[in-house]
Amino acid sequence: MRRGCGSLQQYREDKQREREREQDTAESCFFMVLADMLTTVDPAYQWEARHKLYQQVFEYTVQHPRLD
Repeated sequence: MRRGCGSLQQYREDKQREREREQDTAESCFFMVLADMLTTVDPAYQWEARHKLYQQVFEYTVQHPRLD
């Protein structure tokens, strides 16, 4: 019976690591896309685009806080 508990604990730890890896990947992709948007914007609209970008980053970080 003790062996089963160990397996359940291992399963939970593996699932937790998997979720953390998926979240890290999603965050990395999100910020890479935002950075790409900033670097490809027409200079005439760069200030407005940067403001929107910072707003999106802020909203994302509020909705997805990192609990390290």
